[in-house]
Amino acid sequence: TEDDASQLPDLRFQYADFARWQRSVQATPSAQTHLAAWAERLEGAVPLVLPSDRHRPAPGAAGRHYRFVLGAPLVRPLRALGQRHGATLFMTLLTVFKAMLHRSTSQEDLCVGTVVANRERADLADLIGFFVNALPLRTVLHPKDTFADALGKVRQTCLHAFAHQAADFEQIARLPSVTSVPGKTPLLTALFVLQNAPRVPLRLPGVDIEILGVETGTAQADLAWELTEVEDEVRVVAEYRTALFDDTTVERLASQFRLLVERWVRSPEVPIGDVDLMDEPARRAIEPMMGVGVRPAPFVSAVDRVFGWADRTPEALAVHDGITALSFRELATQARGLAAELAGIGVGAECVVGLLASRGTALPLGWLGILASKGVVLPLDATHPP
Repeated sequence: TEDDASQLPDLRFQYADFARWQRSVQATPSAQTHLAAWAERLEGAVPLVLPSDRHRPAPGAAGRHYRFVLGAPLVRPLRALGQRHGATLFMTLLTVFKAMLHRSTSQEDLCVGTVVANRERADLADLIGFFVNALPLRTVLHPKDTFADALGKVRQTCLHAFAHQAADFEQIARLPSVTSVPGKTPLLTALFVLQNAPRVPLRLPGVDIEILGVETGTAQADLAWELTEVEDEVRVVAEYRTALFDDTTVERLASQFRLLVERWVRSPEVPIGDVDLMDEPARRAIEPMMGVGVRPAPFVSAVDRVFGWADRTPEALAVHDGITALSFRELATQARGLAAELAGIGVGAECVVGLLASRGTALPLGWLGILASKGVVLPLDATHPP
């Protein structure tokens, strides 16, 4: 700013040198060892299906942010709880995030992405450039897992990932053991990042500098939790794609995240599936519905309910198995077609129809079609013949 000569030493290593070095090491035995470890870790991984409000539309990155803060009265005991189990604050908060996803999706196999600085070489310390690498963190949680159980699993997941972070994410994503999903990166459907580097204020002579948050209107992933550690607080920015999520859904997830922290700080022995995730406003809202004098709702069959939803919200997501998705309109149309075919061959009231289908969209479709024909569903299992 004052036309003085630069006092910075010349760099021995430029970004182009890093790019050449990165390409040269990808075929080395060490790199292949890292990739083999990832292939074993991700074998059989199930793509994460988030609790979105809508079926995935055409690719787009429009997004929004929801901000909330975990104050010192929560962060201090949570940090201490994690330290008693040999875990960092990142591992501890990631455990809470995965427990939140488990509760909201009922999915046990959870793969969440994170990023690392990827500056392990000393030559890169002072070099300006983008070196960040993404890592998929896969953990299997169960409803009966306590906080200690879940944290132990997440800790091992993180240690494995950090030990093999030299593997480039693009190579990891191309491994045969990774399930591909059209229109998205299955290993990075959800992201979790903790920023805990010390903030050094930038000072320039004659210039006042202030850091301002910018609302970009975009989202890098379907759902991302970016946390920043500021003294004893953790500030959370929940970023989400507006084509998939309503604001209220993300606010509910944020509330569940906070409640998991509050409940586990007080009672870490409570299993994930038993943690009370209803806050006081929600409890007060449902109390009138639990009182005396409430009229029971008239009976509506499952078929009528689904067909009714198809009339009211035809494009809403009805079924998603991680690969194939059906809207309510598509589900109802195909179910009615199946019911007509069954009726054409004589299926009617009290007629038993066997249904052999693996877990996927075909299972609820077949079930609904049989019921719509007034038949009786007999589920069959190919591994247990009569």
